[in-house]
Formats: sequence, structure tokens, C-alpha cells
Amino acid sequence: MTATATDTQGKYVASVEVANGAIIITYGNEANAQIQNETLGLTPYESGDLSVMWKCGGAIVPGGGALMGTSGASNVAVQNNGTLAGATFQQYLPSACRP
Repeated sequence: MTATATDTQGKYVASVEVANGAIIITYGNEANAQIQNETLGLTPYESGDLSVMWKCGGAIVPGGGALMGTSGASNVAVQNNGTLAGATFQQYLPSACRP
């Protein structure tokens, strides 16, 4: 993975980028036409013992989790659910990423 989002792509994925600590996957190429150019966000959280937990799409925040970087009070990750987290697209999300 490079700093250029479109350098990382595949059969269904047009690009993968990291923005404010979150991973943002943009669908395209051979993905279902309904989700072309839509995004799935993966946001890092930290537990009380500073283990990393991930939240994707419209899933609930992991229990006891705080956005990554909260304990250090600097470079705190920004929540990004992606456009697929909205009610219109939830059927296309992996089950672990649904509310």
C-alpha cells in the first residue's frame, strides 16, 4: 500500500486509503453497480488496556472502546462509517459491519 489510494485495488475495490486514522475502501471495478463509488469505513478504537479494536460501517462502537489515540490525547482517529453505513446500502455490508 502506498500513499496513492488507487495503487491498492482489486476485482471489487477501486481504492484503499487511510484518512485521519480510518481505513476507507472505495468500491468499483467489478463491484455490484449499486455500490459503485460507495465507501466502507474501518475506524480504529482502543480498549482500556490499549488493545486495538475495529469498527466498520454501521456497526456499534466496540464495548469499552475509545477512538484510537484518545488515551494519548493526540492524533485521535476520526470516525468514518463510509457511505455504505446509511440505511439504503446496509444490505451490501458484511454482517459484522451492520448496526
